[in-house]
Order: sequence, then C-alpha cells, then structure tokens
Amino acid sequence: KIKPLWLEEKEIIERAISLCNGNINLAAVYLEISPSTIYRKKQGWKNKDAA
Repeated sequence: KIKPLWLEEKEIIERAISLCNGNINLAAVYLEISPSTIYRKKQGWKNKDAA
C-alpha cells in the first residue's frame, strides 16, 4: 500500500522523537533537519487532525 508522503514523513519523525525519548532537538539532529521544522510539521498535523 502506498501512503501519502506527509503520512510517511509524520511516522518517521514521530518514530525518531520516540527513539530519542521525546527529545525533539536530538531527533532533529538525527533526521538532519532543524527542530523548528519538526515543531512546524507537528502543528500542521494537529490542524489536519482537527479538520
């Protein structure tokens, strides 16, 4: 089954955060993105879930 890209990305980011015991800054280092990107994406997911 092919999932939408945003959903794959969400699962990857959430898995990284979980593996880093909730440390978003550390997860961002491993994912090679900025922590602000994670916070922005998490906010977007909340908005998507609320819609």
